[in-house]
Amino acid sequence: MPMPHGARATLFLSFLFVGNSSNIRSARHILHVIIDDLGWADAWGSPHTSTPDLESIVREGVSLDRFYATPMCAPSRASMFTGRHPASIGYYRNPSEDARLPPDCKHIPKRLRAKGFRTHLVGKWHLPWHSADQLPSGHLVGFNSFFGYLHWGMDYFTHEFPPAVHTGPVACRGYDLINSSVQSNGTHIVDSPGDSLVGTYSDELFFEEAKRIIRAHDPEQPLYLAVAFQGLHDPYQAPGGVQGAPECNSSTLSGLESSLMWESSVVLIHTDNGGALPWATEPTKGGASSNFPLRGGKFTLYDGGVRVRGIVLSPLLPEERRGKTYTGLIFISDILKTILGMAGYTSEEEPGHVSEESRHVSEESGHVPESGRVTKEAQQSGHVSERLAFEDVSTTEGGGKWFFPETYNMWPALLYNLSSPRTEIILQPLNEHWKGDHCSDAWTYNPYHPHCGASLLLWPYKLIVGSPGDHRSLSAKLIERYGYHPACEQVAPMLDLRRFGIHEARLFDISRDPGETINLLGDDDGAGGTYEAIEVAKRLVDRLLLRSRGFRPPTIGSDLSVPPEEACKEVERTGSWRPWEP
Repeated sequence: MPMPHGARATLFLSFLFVGNSSNIRSARHILHVIIDDLGWADAWGSPHTSTPDLESIVREGVSLDRFYATPMCAPSRASMFTGRHPASIGYYRNPSEDARLPPDCKHIPKRLRAKGFRTHLVGKWHLPWHSADQLPSGHLVGFNSFFGYLHWGMDYFTHEFPPAVHTGPVACRGYDLINSSVQSNGTHIVDSPGDSLVGTYSDELFFEEAKRIIRAHDPEQPLYLAVAFQGLHDPYQAPGGVQGAPECNSSTLSGLESSLMWESSVVLIHTDNGGALPWATEPTKGGASSNFPLRGGKFTLYDGGVRVRGIVLSPLLPEERRGKTYTGLIFISDILKTILGMAGYTSEEEPGHVSEESRHVSEESGHVPESGRVTKEAQQSGHVSERLAFEDVSTTEGGGKWFFPETYNMWPALLYNLSSPRTEIILQPLNEHWKGDHCSDAWTYNPYHPHCGASLLLWPYKLIVGSPGDHRSLSAKLIERYGYHPACEQVAPMLDLRRFGIHEARLFDISRDPGETINLLGDDDGAGGTYEAIEVAKRLVDRLLLRSRGFRPPTIGSDLSVPPEEACKEVERTGSWRPWEP
């Protein structure tokens, strides 16, 4: 298959290769690509950006049509690497420099290293790094090496954070690139290239590092390589001043094929949230993505913010599955168990295995649907065992104990088009720790008009309470003209839990209305809704209340805008951002 190049956003797909069909269902090598802020209409499967290269990718892979993430970067990445719902580890929004992740989190690389994999991360981190053990190569996470940046973004050319194009007060500015690795004797080396790479476009650096890792890797040892590109994210810089991605020639990352690793490889590509829209108040600023025909964008609870593109390519896919679309529900937390499934983990081998007997819910907590069961077709096919291990979280509330799965292995379903074991997704829980009674000032004045609410998807219905955020549905043509100025929904206070009913709720049937244009409740107060719609909303409200119990307080740090004094002291001492705690 020819390498894609030249089209906006196709830079990140230019390393994909096609192989012959194989009956092997476990991969020795896994390439995991995360594209930052890719819009629904900016990617494969969209008539707005269709190219021969993208069409080739779609013909050879399985597209993920109902893949959901969180509305913003860090919660999605925390969930993806740990297999936990973001709220269960305290990630309700993007973190500040002194953020933490609970020490009981077991990340993908640490699990795979226990099975003999070499593991590497290239590109964006945007998770805790205050101490060396919280870096991607630290012992709590488990990558063998990391080359990338620590914050939400950096200058694409100078590699500084905050990017120079950002105006306003800056507590400190330093180089954000880190090069860290674990040596054979266990020594953890943390270094920064400083100004030695200034002038080279960041994603070109990441491509070259990914190529180097693949070409230097021993094909006999399993490999997990995660590449998290910066392109398409703020500060929106590209060579020649053209927003978007640079072109790459056809040799980019060709090492995967030439190293004879491809025949036993799987490539998983997805984005972390919806594309960022232009600011409603100043449409020449902000993002330039299109999520059309979906409504909303990054930071919002509409599908334009949380329904994301994904695709799986591999010679291991049965021939009849190539070029097809998988329509089952998938959440970002399912990435962990799915990658473990790709790597050949059995349920008994998986860390945190929960017995079948524990998968229940007490009468005090209510009914749980069949989201934890494997379909009869899957069992009869012999492609999966009767017991798939799910990572369950338990909590006690009012004397009742309840459980629900946080991550599912979707690999058998993708291989054989089986029903998804997932029937619901908590897109944002109600939680008093997350400004449950009001929006923070930073949220209210954010020019992207983020959500201030909660949402539950129980197929085919989607409930949103409070404000979903920016409600626009922008086509690529409208974005190019910057001529669309609808009034943006105001960020309204979230409902007080003590008075919670169906007030200020929106209910959509997203199977029939993917653009979320028709509120089945008639209006935000439920007036005008049919009896059936109101009953559905009541059931979903009860479900949302149940599912919102027991989550952790925030671990996202102190303040989004002001780094800790200790962090700035380290920047002043070394010129670079790096851990300041032992």
